[in-house]
Amino acid sequence: MEKIKTDGDIVRIARQMQILLDGIKDLIEEIETSEHPNKEAILARLNDNYIPVIAWPEHVVHSQLEYPECWETGDFGICAREKK
Repeated sequence: MEKIKTDGDIVRIARQMQILLDGIKDLIEEIETSEHPNKEAILARLNDNYIPVIAWPEHVVHSQLEYPECWETGDFGICAREKK
């Protein structure tokens, strides 16, 4: 992996993190809807270990970018603002 140097590098990583977090959310939902007899205990232990993370990495990093005015966030995630 190349060194992280630019806002674009950080945005790329935040997008990758969001994809992984979305996958975790889907897997947690599979456990929640399962018929496993110990699902409540399993979910509690996962929760105790901060596994079901609720975060929007793209929104979190936005305010810390070197040039946040060049980026916009919304329900879509983060993208570069159109140059005018």
